[in-house]
Amino acid sequence: MIYKMISGPLAGILIGITVLEIFAQTFVRTYYEDNKKVYWFFLAWFLYGLLIYLLYKAYDYANFAIANAIWSALSIIGTTLVGVLYFKESISTMEIVGIGLIVIGTFITGAYETEKV
Repeated sequence: MIYKMISGPLAGILIGITVLEIFAQTFVRTYYEDNKKVYWFFLAWFLYGLLIYLLYKAYDYANFAIANAIWSALSIIGTTLVGVLYFKESISTMEIVGIGLIVIGTFITGAYETEKV
């Protein structure tokens, strides 16, 4: 097996997916809190459409499990930060520990991936 650091197009695609998801989830939460103004919902829906296209492109560079593991971990970190900083949600010590474990697990499974066959 050849191991390589995830970089290049895959890194850019996964960052794009993560940013789209963070904004989409922020818009869904805003829709929930802002008297159900429908434009927030449609903005989120549109961003998820773009996200699906980028996820499709990510499979050119990584296996299904690796792409999804990295995307999920980055999204958890990003949405947690938005929740704490923008929506003023609180986060417990155990939640911080859990997020730390997610980061460690993602690094172990995704920082070095096997060459895609």
